[in-house]
Amino acid sequence: MFVTARQVNHYYAIAAEINDGSDAQAVFIGSVFGQLRGVVQQGETVYQLISILVLLLAAMTISLYIYAGALTRRRQVSLLRALGAGRGMVFGVIMLETVVAAVLGVAIAIGITFLTGSVLSGVLTNMLGFTLPAPVLEPAWLLAVTGLIPLTLLVALIPAV
Repeated sequence: MFVTARQVNHYYAIAAEINDGSDAQAVFIGSVFGQLRGVVQQGETVYQLISILVLLLAAMTISLYIYAGALTRRRQVSLLRALGAGRGMVFGVIMLETVVAAVLGVAIAIGITFLTGSVLSGVLTNMLGFTLPAPVLEPAWLLAVTGLIPLTLLVALIPAV
């Protein structure tokens, strides 16, 4: 039941009167929405921390990929050097391979993120009856994700040199 009062202080009197009994409970809608907003903000903070952790894990995975690739390419590098390729050419090949892998990885990750977000948004709409907005490219998020590319190049310097 929705109750209105003529004056603000009457709301508290009505709430106290309702809460004195055991048949009903008075709830202030504004305070409930405020509490709900606080819970949602805590969840958002947790998701941001998880996102940072995932980005760090992605950076470590890329680093391991580059290092393992450098170990397996020793013969190829030796062959290139024997065929007359200079150090600059070998360096360029390794850096180019790293850039291509990083850009493709970031592009695929962004695509999967938005596809998953859109699908889950539709599923939640059908299951729970409320809609979540489709994911959008926010500049801060895009900067963090594309920040993996220079980080990858920095890591690639070790095997390239």
